[in-house]
Amino acid sequence: MTSTTQPQGSPRREGEGRFILLVDDDADAREATAKLLEEHGYLVASADNGAEAFAALVRWERLPDIVLLDLMMPVMNGWEALDVFKEDARLAQIPVVVLSAHPSAKVPLADAFLAKPFGGEELLAVLREQIA
Repeated sequence: MTSTTQPQGSPRREGEGRFILLVDDDADAREATAKLLEEHGYLVASADNGAEAFAALVRWERLPDIVLLDLMMPVMNGWEALDVFKEDARLAQIPVVVLSAHPSAKVPLADAFLAKPFGGEELLAVLREQIA
């Protein structure tokens, strides 16, 4: 996880102090998205698949403010991960934004959906909406 500090008296950055779990098996997409989020003040942790994400979530004391979840992943895909997250009372409260290249994907348990490829402003707008 990356942390960002600001000198006293400086304006707050958009995501200052907000913690995001980014779950995507595409390392390049994960890296680019994490970089964008960190540039806007978000703290970002990442996982390669749903199983890795779930394992981290159950052991972390501080839960993320939101999860960005790809659908098409090995080991545990996004649909399976979302089901597991929503079955756990502690994790069910975390908003989940599904990311997918399949714009017609049906994900009823997700709080929001963002079609890949997405722009930085689109992602930031969804985050503002979901974790105001």
